Amino acid sequence: MKNKKLTGLFCVLALCVVIIVVCGVVFTLKKAEVYFINENGQYVQVEKETEDNVDTSCFKSFFGKNMLFLDTDAIVQKTEQANLGLKVVRVEKSFPNKVRVFVTVRVPVYYIVVDGQNYICSHDGFVMQQGGETKNLVFVDGSYGQVSAPSVGSYIKGNFATADCYDVIQNFFASANAIEGFEYGDIPSLFKSITFEGDNLICKTQSNATFVISNPTQDFGAKFNDVYASYVQNADKQDGGTFVLGEKLADGKYAVSAQ
Repeated sequence: MKNKKLTGLFCVLALCVVIIVVCGVVFTLKKAEVYFINENGQYVQVEKETEDNVDTSCFKSFFGKNMLFLDTDAIVQKTEQANLGLKVVRVEKSFPNKVRVFVTVRVPVYYIVVDGQNYICSHDGFVMQQGGETKNLVFVDGSYGQVSAPSVGSYIKGNFATADCYDVIQNFFASANAIEGFEYGDIPSLFKSITFEGDNLICKTQSNATFVISNPTQDFGAKFNDVYASYVQNADKQDGGTFVLGEKLADGKYAVSAQ
């Protein structure tokens, strides 16, 4: 009886080994396809004539690897580092031997200055470039919490003294992007800088108006919307005026003082 159990166990182990070997041969990455989002919000495969715009050499290190254990996060990182103007939205495994990489174009939106060097970032904090023209970008004052110089091809989140600073910046650009008719690339046409002063976030517009948003780590979206609504309603104060966030009212809105 004992020998039969050992034989059965051996057969199961042998079968597992065979399955692993077969999968390692059949489910091996051999091809990667890149898809761009088009003007209709649909993803279309990169055409032959535009393939030169995408550096696909970053996929070579993954070819030959087992699809079952393929690290898609590593593919995202390698693709974005090799293509600084692209953001990977997702990576899909297509068995038996292919991956589909879905990308969209990154747009430079803001810049920070660390040790006298400009670092240009997309809205999600991805460092696209060191140095270069910053005239049409939002200046994000990094003096309040920047602890180290970022690396091109990485995200700046780890460079801040506290995660709150990074989160507020991300919430600012997400809220500005939510303005009707605005895309991320349009934000610098309205805002020229944001910085922290004590417990306030100070946002300067291109017309030198100032938004003062207190305690920006809490309920930022609602606070920004109410300050921006006051800015829109007070056209006479849009040039050089100051819009100070007040207390939360009974209706859930925030009071705003337009000065």
